Amino acid sequence: MILWLACAEPLDTATVDSSLDSAPQVLHDLAVTGDNYPHIGQIVGISVHAAGVVAIQDSMVLSDNSIAFSWEDVLRDGVEYTVDWYADNNDSGACDDGDHAWVRGIGAFTSDAQIVLDHVNAAPYDYDAACDTF
Repeated sequence: MILWLACAEPLDTATVDSSLDSAPQVLHDLAVTGDNYPHIGQIVGISVHAAGVVAIQDSMVLSDNSIAFSWEDVLRDGVEYTVDWYADNNDSGACDDGDHAWVRGIGAFTSDAQIVLDHVNAAPYDYDAACDTF
């Protein structure tokens, strides 16, 4: 079961792109959670992409130190994905070099997926690569 945290306030509807036509049509759900974000009141944006095509793009405003996103039928079976995400540390309203921004390969999936992107476990900030997808 995938649950939204009560603290998550989506800014608007997630953008989902289904144009990865060469991949099999078996689709999987994706849930992303994470803790230890010192960005209460700030935007956290996330983008999941494969082969240069953004499959999911979403954002939320943190009301506590946790993130939680979930989407149904968004990952194509066997496709390698990368996730870019940022915390709008400088309150600019966009992903830029004043923010905490990360890139992580999350691999390919053959079933529904749950990934954890904790702030303290995140890789070093990577503004150039992460912000390119927003």
